[in-house]
Amino acid sequence: MRKFLIFWAALFVAFSANSQISPDFEPCIGSGGASGLNNLRLLVAKSNDGMNWTRTNLVLADRSSVADGIVLTSGRLLVYYVAGCIEVSGSEQPANHIKIAVSDDLGKSWTYKDVQFNNLPSGGTLPVDPNVVLLGNGNINMLCTIDPDQTGSQKPCTYSALSTDGGFTFTLSNTSVYSVSGTDVLDPENFRFGSGNWKLWAGGIPGKNMLGLSTNEATSFTNQGQFCSATNVDNSLECYVTADVIQYDASTYKMYAFGTSPSGQLIRSLSSTDGDTWTLDPTVNLTVQSSGGVEDLDVWAPSVLKLNDTSFIMVYETRIPSSASTNFISIDILQGDTTISVGDTLRLIARTYFSDNSIRDVTFFGTWNSTNPTIASINNYGKLTALSQGTTYIYKTYDGVNSDSILITVSVSTQINNIKNDLSKSLIYPNPVSNELIIENEGNNEKLYFEIINTIGQVVFEGNLVDKTTVQTSNFSPGFYLIKLENGKTFEFRKIIKE
Repeated sequence: MRKFLIFWAALFVAFSANSQISPDFEPCIGSGGASGLNNLRLLVAKSNDGMNWTRTNLVLADRSSVADGIVLTSGRLLVYYVAGCIEVSGSEQPANHIKIAVSDDLGKSWTYKDVQFNNLPSGGTLPVDPNVVLLGNGNINMLCTIDPDQTGSQKPCTYSALSTDGGFTFTLSNTSVYSVSGTDVLDPENFRFGSGNWKLWAGGIPGKNMLGLSTNEATSFTNQGQFCSATNVDNSLECYVTADVIQYDASTYKMYAFGTSPSGQLIRSLSSTDGDTWTLDPTVNLTVQSSGGVEDLDVWAPSVLKLNDTSFIMVYETRIPSSASTNFISIDILQGDTTISVGDTLRLIARTYFSDNSIRDVTFFGTWNSTNPTIASINNYGKLTALSQGTTYIYKTYDGVNSDSILITVSVSTQINNIKNDLSKSLIYPNPVSNELIIENEGNNEKLYFEIINTIGQVVFEGNLVDKTTVQTSNFSPGFYLIKLENGKTFEFRKIIKE
């Protein structure tokens, strides 16, 4: 199991309408192994407009690649990817299989599941390069890459697969749905613009895509030749390579692509009203920030999930820095002590922080503990149930180390609970913080006032928000700060660390 210096777990409350799913495995941490994915990392960024992105430093998976995600009508997030390594019962295992990360709380916590495939081609490789589309009937269509005869004359090509069980089991098509003679067809991105208009953009040509068109609901795609989204402004011999397409608003589609630049690969977006003609947006979405410690050399292959009109998640790929840490170094509790009523349930979320500034979600791993389970019990996945009046402490045990505890007070009064939970849903991240601190008033339309107070009691910043705000902290002196949150009915303090 991984070594650590100090273990810090971050706990915060969220409500979930979906049932909790037990994990099949835990992602490996850091680089290593002989897989071709041994130094690749999937990271998460957030945006309120799909254009300007804020890194969360949350690592979805290490030694992993080619992520693609969808949002189900229930709000569940599914992110498919190829894992080069997984951890089962404390032991690392090589993989190179398609896996799935599942979130029922808009990307705050993740559990990880295997994906099963039926009707695999005899003599072919296992499917890789997943790309998914949610159909109108709730089923999920996946395009993936398979080499039908591995060492034979056939080239890797695109197969289609259908899931009718919510995205965990897929049945592959009998034959490929898209191939190009003499060319490796890799990593297919696809989007259904409407009946008879289903497009596929595949890799295999440096600096460009191959374009396929289906008029029969992805049963087959006809080759439309090479596709150039837009000429790379840093290299006129290349185009930006298509990685993902989403419905941005009622009349606009967004294509997210990547290309080379003098400072490494970067991510850009394009806009279209018809899915045929694309215009490069002026904003560069993401460039590599090697100095941050969690990514290196390049950022590429973005997958964007639109949660609502003002909330987007991007899962993107980078290289694991050679200095990447596998050691826990700090602790913070984002959720303060909470008062709830008998019969209420809460979702607690645990995260660990590393010396290289990376963050990992461990909500579904380790053990949750209640010091007085007759007052409030908690299951292995962080769901707490208030049973009777009184108090209990909740803490997380992970890798044999206990997190700090939070105090849960169970009351028979719902009025106290409603007032407290107005603030308990507020999120403050990242923590520790370097340059930008985000304060988010989740699930509440009331105005929230806040003050940031240093260790000698001085208010160094104050403001208010309804939904979310970003505080520039680059000029703050390193050390501890208190944030006072107030909504006119009650107040609460949170602690942050400025690096």
